[in-house]
Amino acid sequence: MIICVISDNDHDVMHHAEIAVGHYGSEALGGIYCAFRDVIPSLRDNEDLIIMAYGTAGDSDTGPKIGNFDAGFSVTPDELFKNLESIFPSSWSGNTYVEAGSSADAVIDPDPNLHQLSFIEDFGLAITDCLKNSELRIFGRSGAFNADEILPPLQDRERWIQAEIRYL
Repeated sequence: MIICVISDNDHDVMHHAEIAVGHYGSEALGGIYCAFRDVIPSLRDNEDLIIMAYGTAGDSDTGPKIGNFDAGFSVTPDELFKNLESIFPSSWSGNTYVEAGSSADAVIDPDPNLHQLSFIEDFGLAITDCLKNSELRIFGRSGAFNADEILPPLQDRERWIQAEIRYL
């Protein structure tokens, strides 16, 4: 299943999702939905979740956020999880992929003694805490979002960075 985190005027991310489904097939990726807008069905027990957005930003006060910052639309990992919480069955064991620029990169904090989480680390904590499953895996990307690039194969471990979920 693909969930896009977009404002009403964003078309590149939705187009990117449509290209991915056209390339890999709906059997592999499922349907496309928009967070905060669509009624989203529950994930199947082992279905992978793909979240798409333009990019990731944040600071030491807000933590990481994804969205389209030029359009004034962004969400924290907690806000996104609260919106999507109902789609996760208690037996869910799929992987999560966050296709958003720098989703695997930690927010830089001016205090070198503080470690800020990346978007995928923070979102992964919310999922594993809710489902009480420490075996779930979440992956993200480093660097800028490229709407012209086809979604990398989900099995391509060189292009997806796995979050290290650190329980605090």
